[in-house]
Amino acid sequence: MSEKLDNLKLDRLKILLVGDPGTGKTSSIATLGALPFVKKMWIASFDGGIASAKATRKRLGIDAAKCDVEWDLYIEDDRTCPNAYKKFMKDFDAKVKADVDVIGLDGIGFLSKYCFWDIVALNQLVDKRYGDNSYHLYRMLMDKMSDVVTKAVKASKIVVGTCLPDWEKDENTGEIKVFPDVEGKATRQGLYGWFDEMYYTFCNKDKDGNQVFNLLTKPDGKYVAKTRWGGEVLKPLERRTLAELVSEIYKYYSVAPVAGS
Repeated sequence: MSEKLDNLKLDRLKILLVGDPGTGKTSSIATLGALPFVKKMWIASFDGGIASAKATRKRLGIDAAKCDVEWDLYIEDDRTCPNAYKKFMKDFDAKVKADVDVIGLDGIGFLSKYCFWDIVALNQLVDKRYGDNSYHLYRMLMDKMSDVVTKAVKASKIVVGTCLPDWEKDENTGEIKVFPDVEGKATRQGLYGWFDEMYYTFCNKDKDGNQVFNLLTKPDGKYVAKTRWGGEVLKPLERRTLAELVSEIYKYYSVAPVAGS
């Protein structure tokens, strides 16, 4: 049964945060616990950055009884016999069947690397030249990463990924472009389609020396960023928390997800 577009509710958000370490990516995920409809979050961490999330919860006074956050760490310690990706997928398949409002993929670049190491090992190409297998290997990587994001979106109201930046110089113009640092250019291109929102994070200090965290929501020629709500909802440079931005997006639609729905 079809529905009219104007009658459809906005009930899914896919957000990618790109930025250097210490610029508020993991902390931004933690702020979502302040949203009234978020009762349960699962953060899969691939770089171990939990300290900032805990500090943010304490700073914002997010009640643990109001919002339950489960955090699991996946770090590969042997690329020749990888198991981090397998462990993540086993847990992930269980989580997507549970009632989780927010899924955080903290360190998508590391996840892509672990996934690729798993693919290489399965194809018995560890420490060997990929040769004609390169396209096949990277195509498998892109498909597997796409499956992760798709499953997460179907299972939760908000999916937030984080990624470190990578710099690339244009050979013709000499301009520096900043992109998400993931394994394989096809995967990097895929991110633009998998995530509706892509914000670049950075921080500076105010006149009193306090850290000020910023979210760039619109590309400025060097940094990759995008939003579907520019102008009407979000400014090109935001200093509000991610939870506040999400609230503004839902307010624009005059609807918000209901806890447990």
